[in-house]
Amino acid sequence: MLATGSMHRTRSLLRLSPRGYATATPGLKNVVLVDGARIPFQPYGHKDYVDLMAYDLSRLAITGLMNKTGISPSKVDYVTWGTVTQEIRTSNIARDAALGSGMPKNVTGHTVTQACISANQAICTGISNIQTGVSDVVIELTKRPELMKVKKQAATA
Repeated sequence: MLATGSMHRTRSLLRLSPRGYATATPGLKNVVLVDGARIPFQPYGHKDYVDLMAYDLSRLAITGLMNKTGISPSKVDYVTWGTVTQEIRTSNIARDAALGSGMPKNVTGHTVTQACISANQAICTGISNIQTGVSDVVIELTKRPELMKVKKQAATA
């Protein structure tokens, strides 16, 4: 989860000046990384998640993150989701996961599908949205949904 620098007392993401000093970018809001969450690993052969889709697992991660940080779903402005391959059973994993985790319908989100760079692009989009004043609180997620398909096939074999 990313937020504006004024929301929490954590270190800003800063760039180095030519002399090596850390400085904030002039004219842009500072961005802080507030916290993170992940879905649990499960041993090979276990069937706990075989019937869940990518947005179900993402919903669990978002809900866990909001519970852990105390951020209300109504405070989130944007959700981005970086994925290596698009889940074919849903058109926008980020939006489905956001709505499934209790966020209001006015919270926007999009899914980035750019192979290995997807996670970086999702994070950069969130940072840009905050720096330019489009958003104050952004959630970024990353996952490779094809791994869930492989696990499902292996668990049913």
